[in-house]
Amino acid sequence: MRKILPVLLALVVVVGCASEPKEFKSEAGNFSVMTPVTMEESTQTQPTAAGPLQMHLFGGENRSAAYMVMYFDIEKNLLQNARAEDMLNGGRDGEIRSMGGTLKSSKATTLDGAPGVEYVFTGKVKDVPYEGSARVFLIGNRIYHMLVLNKESKATAEQVDNFLNSFKVLKK
Repeated sequence: MRKILPVLLALVVVVGCASEPKEFKSEAGNFSVMTPVTMEESTQTQPTAAGPLQMHLFGGENRSAAYMVMYFDIEKNLLQNARAEDMLNGGRDGEIRSMGGTLKSSKATTLDGAPGVEYVFTGKVKDVPYEGSARVFLIGNRIYHMLVLNKESKATAEQVDNFLNSFKVLKK
């Protein structure tokens, strides 16, 4: 997880001022989200202790913030011995540590009954300070991670909440 955010920020496209949110849908990822930016897709393989992990990244930024959705699948046999809360909190802590950040708040949450964690932190990406707002959910054997990196508090709390609250898993 350490290298994901700098790589993702290098991949996103600057699109100017904030605009009206539009629905972004990933059929392959099985999700939709309302976003004020154009989302660019990329994938990367992340080495982990359990073996390589195929990350699917969607992100974009404007002058106010970077908006991202990531997902990856976990081998089902790894889930048998792990507690969802421990996995989610471990991911949260690793992300914040990778950005040299500080956790400001965190709480357990759910999405359609699936366990999750919601948190706010401060940190830096490429020496630019951010306030991060994130939600991470474990749905089946898939981790979904929504993140807004707010530059100098330019995005309003409403804009951040609208993005995070709009995330939906598509019905199959």
